[in-house]
Amino acid sequence: MNLIYRYLMAALLRGFLLVSGALLALFGLFEFMDRANDVGDANYSLADALLVTAMVMPARLADLSPFITLIGAVYGLGTFVRSHELLAMRAAGLTPLRLAIVTGISSLLFLLAFGVVEIGARPMSQQANLYYMAETSRDGTLFSESGIWVQHGNTYVHIESLERGGAPTGIHVYNFGGDDELDVYTRAENAAIRSGSSWQLRNVLETFYPDLDPEAGPDSPRIRRTEYQTQDWAPPWRQTTVFFEMPLESLSLLQIFRHMLVLQEEEAASGAYALEFWRRCMVPLSGIVFTLFAAPFVIGVGPRSSMGGAVTLGLANALGIFLLQQIVTNSIYLLTESSVLAVLTPILLVLVPAILLIRRINGAPSG
Repeated sequence: MNLIYRYLMAALLRGFLLVSGALLALFGLFEFMDRANDVGDANYSLADALLVTAMVMPARLADLSPFITLIGAVYGLGTFVRSHELLAMRAAGLTPLRLAIVTGISSLLFLLAFGVVEIGARPMSQQANLYYMAETSRDGTLFSESGIWVQHGNTYVHIESLERGGAPTGIHVYNFGGDDELDVYTRAENAAIRSGSSWQLRNVLETFYPDLDPEAGPDSPRIRRTEYQTQDWAPPWRQTTVFFEMPLESLSLLQIFRHMLVLQEEEAASGAYALEFWRRCMVPLSGIVFTLFAAPFVIGVGPRSSMGGAVTLGLANALGIFLLQQIVTNSIYLLTESSVLAVLTPILLVLVPAILLIRRINGAPSG
């Protein structure tokens, strides 16, 4: 029986990989078409569009992983329908319940492997978006591992990171005079982006460097430092909304959690971050439940059923579950403002019929 289990899990793995490849090609094409719309802006080229697309797709597949397991399980089990091996397995004593359990375990192992991939996929997607913004920017922005550098005239701005709901943190402003010597250095812990072109810097330390004459006496001007709790500041470059916003799918789970906590402390709207955080936490559970819901439609088919019909039914289930998840999640959150309940409710709505379907086919005769 262990040999049958390994054979079944290998077929399911092939189904997962095949579906992953198909969705990678499909959504990669959509992503490239979207990114290619900006080809020609500033330094953004067709090669850049291809590079950005390749870098964001692993994170996109991680978001689709529950539906990859659903469709992949249907396809993998469907291959046994075509070869009549599924009927032979059931005749050998492999019950539909055991088939469903093996399918669920295979899905869990695949999702855990995808979780490892996601560790590198999110930073890669974040770097892709930063690179995209840099190449399409006409402001002279430069992004690197050390943060964001912006140069405009004699002013240089260094932003360490885009955190706290998309707001810049770790801000350093260097103002040079006409003699290429530093006149003013401003450091701020973070900033709130206001409407228009105004920032509100917080916890600011401003340092003024006077023009010092090497032959000046003790009465010459000295370096002066001033601290402010808040300070209004207008960036010297043309401000764009896309510069400050990072897509949620490009943020890691830890970054989303930190943003969510900060927004809650500031009593700001954190619903989008909370929903994304709990959605990712529930990915293993949702993947297993979705797979268990789809598996009975293939396991319980008759000996004359076609593989094409099983796969078509699996695609219909995937689309239906996707729509159900989106509608129910948004509706529950609007009614209760509970992100955990909003994410968990559609999973439970699928789990109940999944259990009933498995029990029904498990009690039905194999012929």
